[in-house]
Amino acid sequence: MIAFFGKHEIISQWQEVLQGEKGFVFCETYQALFKYPAKTTTVVYVRIPSKASLKIALKIKSRGYRVCKFWAGTDSRYFNDANWWEKQLAKFIYRLCLYKNLSPASWLSATLEKNGLKADYWPSCSPIFLQKEQLNRADILSLQAQRNQTILVYSNADRHWIYNTKMMLELAAQLTNTPFIFVGDDSLQVDHLPNVTSLGRISTDKLFSLYRTSRCLVRITTHDGYSRMIIEAMYFGLPVITNWPVPHAYQCHNLDEIKQVLQKDLPFNQQGYDYVREEFNLAKWKSILLTLTKA
Repeated sequence: MIAFFGKHEIISQWQEVLQGEKGFVFCETYQALFKYPAKTTTVVYVRIPSKASLKIALKIKSRGYRVCKFWAGTDSRYFNDANWWEKQLAKFIYRLCLYKNLSPASWLSATLEKNGLKADYWPSCSPIFLQKEQLNRADILSLQAQRNQTILVYSNADRHWIYNTKMMLELAAQLTNTPFIFVGDDSLQVDHLPNVTSLGRISTDKLFSLYRTSRCLVRITTHDGYSRMIIEAMYFGLPVITNWPVPHAYQCHNLDEIKQVLQKDLPFNQQGYDYVREEFNLAKWKSILLTLTKA
């Protein structure tokens, strides 16, 4: 059995896609977790910041469970930026307690390995795994007629520096004839930019609607895991511009490079669509996890 432990947005996503699936349970407290036998239960947890993460690993391991830690993007950055003594202590505890380190992106795995921890790849999770969201190729191609010239961008009120919000607003200011839609930040001020709309936090259904009609997604971040937005956008055949080495996306690092891509004809992202359906489907996601944990 796999027990997912903790309170985190990522765990909520896992719970959403695994509704009705046997062999998986979700526990928010130690009391709930410790009802399951340690000999037959593997625990997967997500926890930031690192100090709390270490305590969780020690406590669960002390009860005899096999423990796996899922490293989100922020998690990996905190570990990488820790001072030498903190890092040595963390490595000792993780090596003592963890059966597996699970990473959703090659660059996060590389960061962990550079700091002395080996991580196994486990792909990101998305509501596109849900049966209600499954679309065939004909459905996706029919969306081409609905697409407009809108550029989709994500921002976050607490993390403008991570999502390069200032750079993205500068991009919009330079491309005055191109409409931009920012999502994720309820407080973003864009009144000075007539070609920009900020929708703030929106529902999954509304976001999926934007994937259906936008021209492309631009996501340039200072630190990131394998973004769920990138996976979802490519699932809808959307071209993606990012600064990370994502297959079938345009890799850019500054405004000039981004504008060069946006000057091109950006057709349906067939390769990205095929890649996401093959790499990020529910059956493969579960299979990789069960293989890694030997559950």
